[in-house]
Amino acid sequence: INNDKLNDQDIFLVSGIKNISKIDEIGNKKIIVFDYETHKILEQKNIIHMLSDNFLNDSDLLMIDKNSIQFSKWYDQTFVNDQIFFHNINLGELLGPKFLNYIVDFLKKFMELKYIFQSYRNASFHASSSLFPIIKLFTNNVSNIDKSDNKIFVKENIGLDLSVGRNNYLELNKGKFVSNIVSFLENILKIFTNKKFVSNQKTILLFNYTTKRNKKFLLNFPNFEMNFIKFDRNLPSMWNLDSFLTIQKSNCIIENYSSLINRDSKNQISERIFFIEKNINLIFLNNLFSNFFSIDGISFWPLIKDQLKIHFQKNLSRIIIEIYITKNLFAKYTFSHLLIWNESGINEKIAIHFAKQNGVKVSCSQHGLLYPTQPDLDNYLGSFPTLSDNFFVWGKINENYFKNIQTT
Repeated sequence: INNDKLNDQDIFLVSGIKNISKIDEIGNKKIIVFDYETHKILEQKNIIHMLSDNFLNDSDLLMIDKNSIQFSKWYDQTFVNDQIFFHNINLGELLGPKFLNYIVDFLKKFMELKYIFQSYRNASFHASSSLFPIIKLFTNNVSNIDKSDNKIFVKENIGLDLSVGRNNYLELNKGKFVSNIVSFLENILKIFTNKKFVSNQKTILLFNYTTKRNKKFLLNFPNFEMNFIKFDRNLPSMWNLDSFLTIQKSNCIIENYSSLINRDSKNQISERIFFIEKNINLIFLNNLFSNFFSIDGISFWPLIKDQLKIHFQKNLSRIIIEIYITKNLFAKYTFSHLLIWNESGINEKIAIHFAKQNGVKVSCSQHGLLYPTQPDLDNYLGSFPTLSDNFFVWGKINENYFKNIQTT
């Protein structure tokens, strides 16, 4: 930064601590900070600065929420058609809530920079790389503080930690879910646990009912003449002696990746992934998205196009596999009932789809202290059950509370 070229109308838009050393050179110029960590460092250094949050009011934040939901439903556009459907499931819809995290953050910066520009129209702006392309939508009188690639990507869990914590839970990040390894271990243990399927009994599917958390519930199963199929996609059904003994005593029948997929299925999955990826490349070349991703006539599609494409493609293989094995599960058994913990998870949405398709009743269990925020956001995220036939709650107080929510 050349101090000789700075004047009183220079405004520095800063996001990320990489720019801290350069901020020391700025002196008393106006600085607007977009992240908390940088704010705290500048505060410790006694460097005067403004917070970007101060340029937004409650009405702006509500508008950002509503627009974020709208933009997250890009997959509903007519020009997308059925190019991203697999077994009648809209793949974009499954990933919508994940993309919502990214678009909320982007729109917040977009609106902040819009108001900042309107407040200082004659200023010269100096922006961090993550902010530079956004402020450039409003003015050409802007320079990039650093040239590093500081784009905001949708965060993904990509690690696998098989260590057991203090509570004997198996910690498992789902980004690259090595289901074949987990399934291999489960298949060995299943030899000693699985009871035989009884054809003249009702069959209940328990979806992602964690063994340790639901231990007391599972141990009651032998009291009922039913087939209980346990299908876990977030955590393995068995990983230590306690979980093994719980499954053994519960008489559950364990199903997993290995038991529901074969070589032919793998070939079909590969072919389908290739076909859908080809469609995705064509979809994102469509200029019609420029009109859809815009606010007040300003299109930000060029800035988010790569993010949306990467986000979609990164998750595509896993979702196709989950759809395939869940479809095979429903083809293997005639279920009487599906039990789920929520309607928001990708796996749960897939299971609900096939349950509805096969006329299977769905029941959702209350999994926490839920409270309404915005009806459109709650419905979009699946915070409250709307697809389930039944909702099991904790006690009379919760029953009355959720009944009241449904009527308001």
